[in-house]
Amino acid sequence: MTAAHKTLPFGTNVKVDCNGKSVVVRINDRGPFVAGRILDVSQGAAQHLVTLLCLVSGESGICSWYGVGLDGQYTASGEKYYGNLMTAAHKTLPFGTHVKATCNGKSVTVKINDRGPFVAGRILDLSVAAGAAVGIKDSGLCQCTVVTV
Repeated sequence: MTAAHKTLPFGTNVKVDCNGKSVVVRINDRGPFVAGRILDVSQGAAQHLVTLLCLVSGESGICSWYGVGLDGQYTASGEKYYGNLMTAAHKTLPFGTHVKATCNGKSVTVKINDRGPFVAGRILDLSVAAGAAVGIKDSGLCQCTVVTV
């Protein structure tokens, strides 16, 4: 089974964990060229994983928080945003996916219910409450790791 990655050397084997299933793929192509995606797997690998939109042994990048003045506004999923709920925005993960975001040694589990962040280099926008839980309410940003749960 094969996959495309932007920078990993061809021939590299990568273990992909998603929805409680695992598969090892060999990097044989460049891509994906869609914002937020880090790996495109072959059809054979996808059949083992059930979904193409999964995290590869965790995703690392910059997390931020958002939502001041947005309470009651609709998110991309159709749910209303409330800053006191443990939710987040991700560019590609399916709505309803639960992820654990870890920043500065603190973790929070959130439900994906919106799209974003739309700032280069950022991988997750946390609700106000989730941002406070990982200690970034004042700084606004942190280096984080995100894994599906």
